[in-house]
Amino acid sequence: MSTEVRESGDPRISFVITKALVTFGVPRGKWEKSKTLSIQDENTIRAIDGFLNDIEVPYCFLTPGANDTVVGSRDMPQFGKKKFLIISRSTLGKMISKDNMSETILFIEIGKYIMDLLGGICNGIYGSVLGNTRNQKGWSDLVAKDLINKFHVFVANLHVTCGLIKGLTILPLPSNFGTTSSKDRIHVLESAVITWSK
Repeated sequence: MSTEVRESGDPRISFVITKALVTFGVPRGKWEKSKTLSIQDENTIRAIDGFLNDIEVPYCFLTPGANDTVVGSRDMPQFGKKKFLIISRSTLGKMISKDNMSETILFIEIGKYIMDLLGGICNGIYGSVLGNTRNQKGWSDLVAKDLINKFHVFVANLHVTCGLIKGLTILPLPSNFGTTSSKDRIHVLESAVITWSK
């Protein structure tokens, strides 16, 4: 199949590789050469072609290669100094054609600071949404408290993981310390000390 793809000039493969070249910061003047070199790599074409033509293949990974090429793989690359792309279907089980490729293919950029970004999103967006009492209408007090506590445990573990990725020991600050009850404050501090000791 990959020989046919090269000969027919599959516009879907060209589309995917061009998006990757833009993401990886390859200068526009080198795109044609980079595309040609990328398409000549059997493993790259097999990975991209498999994703495009087999609805059972949900994703493919793209990384920057030597000489401004794009390297495709079914295996997730290690987090490192270079960013990589995940291409995925916008709708599971949907065939990708040259007519719907721009709506059907999702490009997800993963950089070395992805965990920090996730932490910021969790604290800034999800924390605010979950903590807003108007969003908790219809929840019992037990459900609301349990969900918020589990969310704070997740964010604390995410904070620790971000530190470990950088080779640092970073301890999360106690959450919900603004509570008025002294019993709740003691519980929050005890939970933080338990997390720190682990």
